[in-house]
Amino acid sequence: AMLEAIVFSCREVIDLIRGEQSKFSTIAEIIVDGGLSNSNVLMQILADATGISIRRPKQTEVTAWGVAKCAALSAGYSISVDKDADDH
Repeated sequence: AMLEAIVFSCREVIDLIRGEQSKFSTIAEIIVDGGLSNSNVLMQILADATGISIRRPKQTEVTAWGVAKCAALSAGYSISVDKDADDH
C-alpha cells in the first residue's frame, strides 16, 4: 500500500504536467533517483501506472552527486560535468 501511495502521488503530479494546456503533454521517460529508485517493484508499478518508461542512472543519488560536483568545482577542482557520464 505504501508503494502504491507513492506511485499515485507521482502520477497525480505527472497528470498535472500532462494537462490539456501543457506543452509537456507527451513525456518520453521519467528519470528517477534516490533510495526508492532501487526498488524494482516500485519502478514497475510507476511505469505501469503512468505508461511512461523509467530510466535509472547508475548513480541513483543524483542530487547528492550534483551537490558534490558543484562543491568540487567551486573549490577549484577540475571534474567531469558531462550529464551522461553517470548514466548506463
